[in-house]
Amino acid sequence: MYTNNSFSNFKRKKKGGEFFYGVAYYPEGWPFIISGYGHPPKITDSEWLTDLENIKKAGFNVIRVCEFSWPIIEPEPDVYDFELYDKVLDKCADLGIYVILGVDTLNPPEWFFEMYPDAWLINNMGQRTIREWPSPCFSHPGFRERSAKYIKNFISHYKDHPTIVAYQVDNEPAHHPRRRKIIGREELYCYCTYCVNRFKKWLRDKYGDDAPYVPDPLPEFEFFPAWLWVEWRLFNEETIVNKIKWIKEQIKKWDRNHPVTTNIMMHVAFSNEYSAMAHDVWSLAEVLDEVGMDYYSSLTDEKELNYSIRDSAAYSLARSLAKGEKFYCLEIQPTTLRGQGWWSDEKGLREVGDPRLVRLWTWRPVAYGAKSVVYWVWKTQIPTVWALVRPDGSFSKYLNIVREVSDKIKRLSPLIAESKPYPSDVAILYSKRTLHLAFRDKMSEIPIQSILGVFEALWENRIQVDFINVDRAEKGYLMRYKICFAPFLYVVEKALANSLENFVKNGGYLFTDAFYGYFDEKIRYSIVPCNNLDKLMLYRNHLTLLEDKPKFVITKKWGSLKLGATFSGYSYIEEIEALPDAKIIAEFENKLPAVVLAEIGKGKAIHVGTDIARAYFLNKENNAAEMIINLAEMAGAKPLVRVLNLKPEESKNLEITLLRNEKSQIMFLLNANENEVYPKIYVKNAPKNSRIIDALTKQEIASLKYADGFETSVQAYDVRILIIKPKN
Repeated sequence: MYTNNSFSNFKRKKKGGEFFYGVAYYPEGWPFIISGYGHPPKITDSEWLTDLENIKKAGFNVIRVCEFSWPIIEPEPDVYDFELYDKVLDKCADLGIYVILGVDTLNPPEWFFEMYPDAWLINNMGQRTIREWPSPCFSHPGFRERSAKYIKNFISHYKDHPTIVAYQVDNEPAHHPRRRKIIGREELYCYCTYCVNRFKKWLRDKYGDDAPYVPDPLPEFEFFPAWLWVEWRLFNEETIVNKIKWIKEQIKKWDRNHPVTTNIMMHVAFSNEYSAMAHDVWSLAEVLDEVGMDYYSSLTDEKELNYSIRDSAAYSLARSLAKGEKFYCLEIQPTTLRGQGWWSDEKGLREVGDPRLVRLWTWRPVAYGAKSVVYWVWKTQIPTVWALVRPDGSFSKYLNIVREVSDKIKRLSPLIAESKPYPSDVAILYSKRTLHLAFRDKMSEIPIQSILGVFEALWENRIQVDFINVDRAEKGYLMRYKICFAPFLYVVEKALANSLENFVKNGGYLFTDAFYGYFDEKIRYSIVPCNNLDKLMLYRNHLTLLEDKPKFVITKKWGSLKLGATFSGYSYIEEIEALPDAKIIAEFENKLPAVVLAEIGKGKAIHVGTDIARAYFLNKENNAAEMIINLAEMAGAKPLVRVLNLKPEESKNLEITLLRNEKSQIMFLLNANENEVYPKIYVKNAPKNSRIIDALTKQEIASLKYADGFETSVQAYDVRILIIKPKN
């Protein structure tokens, strides 16, 4: 089967003992039509051999390959040609490069659509998707039949190859609205006959005689009945998740020894496109053997730092999805370029950020618990913003940064491979139904802004945060946390309401703000908050009105909140009735309750009758952050570290995370400032008598007694890694 004779020289380290640092590579050439360029030229054998050798010289020890291989491997029905990838994987074995092997079902050969012309994904305008990825609909029986055959032959052929680390199934499994830019309106999938019929059956199985009526044809999303719309999006999410689950099951029939993962798109969870893309990050994580993710940091068009809070939120989400275990980072950008890409009309490239930012982008997933960092991409056949190597094979300047990072990762590989994140005391609740309904109501940005507002306030104060979704909350995961923030929780299911009540009664703190519990799981409006949550929260909301920056004043001292302190929301104000036994902590200017506290069992539930979390995200109102931090600290959530000696902006741009192993703590300091910084750091969980050691130089920089802080420095756009270990 294989031609290489040097497999015995390919030494695999013990499980968990090596960090994977690599790059995506396409030895067959990018298989899709490039916008404005047509089909790209093929890569010759001599080119990919040279590429692999240069990949090794760059310091990479893994490549991500084969994700768009089906047309090459099965050029005709039941005719298989593995020659190219055999040679590539054999060369990887010779060079000592591991492989994350793509299992392609999203890019069938041309003959597939000749055999099944009705297997295309269909959008809400009745148009088939563009011939890129994904193309076929999972609901089509022909897709499952042909892809099952392909997977059997593909996995049977490669399962024993010594280079394989894991299988990556599909690529960014979601509905990608490729035509939206052309048509200038929302593009949604999938409206094929197979999906619509399956949706009707899915509703009957789920609700029986109570299932909502499904009109024929399905209306545009603005005209969907609310409940039906939410169920339609949940169905599409479930279809994609079931596809990934099914592919994994097909793989496991032929290989039970290698884990299955994929690159879940973290940015979609914090995007207005969440509902349109049907990319359920939570359920995808549950069906994989190991969580995988990708993320692209944002840059402004000016040469200035755009230190987006979404970067840190994305990796906090990845850590949360992995439940404290290691996760694969399968795709990040290795340049600070903007401009020409596959689907961009723009020609030429421009640098819009300091190239040293690539250091931070690389180390950030490591600092949050990743087991790999893979760049996208080594080379493309036209100049693009993503490639480390130009089409002619010459190296970009970013390769120097990559080599520099590679040397450090190689030296620290055992340390970071065996270290995991600390558990969090704080959870932010994430609701799919809320996001789907907000999308239909053309307010999809509001729940995202609210979630990120809470996250930003906590993150800037060094309080580590997990994200938790409704399904996990209903299964009891909330009990792991001291406080749960649930901003703009538009929809509250009955099972979730029961879980929230149980959480509070057993000592948890619950925070909610505007629009909490407006609708139940069938998008019915009655008493707000719904599902008997008025009895838990001890208030009722009779009306929500638009009002610019509604102000309220603290009328009862609570925690660090001072009497007379003034706070403000962003654009909504609720007419709240406090129920008996409720404590009114603050009032609006109209003297109606603004903050209501309920003490239930061992815990507390706090409702703020305006969109205060969103106010912090959009206006950076410090008083809004103060309220969020006050609640977290009252619940017993403490920062992992405290930082002194820095200006406020310097402190915000110095990100600090902690990992741990059996012997020590590992601190990552990521400095996104344009200048070197000199923080003084206090560590919450440092041993009573401990040493602070630079992980790379092995020099001791401080010796701590109980509650001592230490001073250090971090250069501009750079990372410092410290080991905290007890004195022995």
